[in-house]
Amino acid sequence: MPQSNSKQPITGNGEQYYTIYVGKAPREAFAVDKDSEKLLRAASPFFAAKFDEQKRIIKLPSFDPETFRDYKDWLHTRRSNPRLQADSPERMKEWRPVCQAYVLGEHLKDYGYCNAMADVLAKYAGTSSEGSVKDLLACVENVFSRTARTSPIRNLLIDTIDGRILSTLPHAKLQSRLEALPQFTAGLFMRQKSKKIQSQWSDTCQYHHHKSGESCHADTETSIWTDIRNMFHDWSFFISTNAQGINDSYHAFQPCVSSTYTVLEKLREKCKAAFFWCKGFVKAHL
Repeated sequence: MPQSNSKQPITGNGEQYYTIYVGKAPREAFAVDKDSEKLLRAASPFFAAKFDEQKRIIKLPSFDPETFRDYKDWLHTRRSNPRLQADSPERMKEWRPVCQAYVLGEHLKDYGYCNAMADVLAKYAGTSSEGSVKDLLACVENVFSRTARTSPIRNLLIDTIDGRILSTLPHAKLQSRLEALPQFTAGLFMRQKSKKIQSQWSDTCQYHHHKSGESCHADTETSIWTDIRNMFHDWSFFISTNAQGINDSYHAFQPCVSSTYTVLEKLREKCKAAFFWCKGFVKAHL
């Protein structure tokens, strides 16, 4: 998806592109060619409607370009930017960019993207340091002011605040900010009353968008085999560029580190799960 700062619809090879302007001044322009249009149309009913209206200029002033760039990259590769990955070495458990990504996904009606971001946030739920709490509260304010009342991500944030934050920090530190969000306090009351608070966040499907009768695809992250293929692709690209003496081959090395770390982390988790399963099996049969 080419980028441009042009103020007019962008053309290439005699063919007119759509142009998506993201952010306020200085806003950034993203040109949409035919291939990108197909991807956006298939993933986002919002964009599909805009394309059907033949509107060559589409504006997203309430989102920042970096958030849209992350979405564009995910759409093409199904691989999140490292700062949006729960298991990435580059992450710092920052809620803000992931919440921004979720809000964008809901605005675009790309619920597959929303579900992927919900899974990342569910993994963040165990964090309760002072810095992360401030970041989480900013995320709550953003989500509750910009998502639908029925958005399942609201329940995830309610469960996180109730299960991890209210029990560890003085209520006075949170009261003033939470009182400014009546929808949050009402949702918290209803979740507590119906005893739906989930302390372990083990069932992430409850935080997903699903159509009526649709089964949950719990693993919205790429499988380990896809990650392994990506890792080999990254290393092959690095080796080939390095062998050719390309000066910027160092930049090809960075994805190698990230993809290798992802594979090792998933292998570690799978080995840990297998160990506990074997331990339980042996104990049950001795």
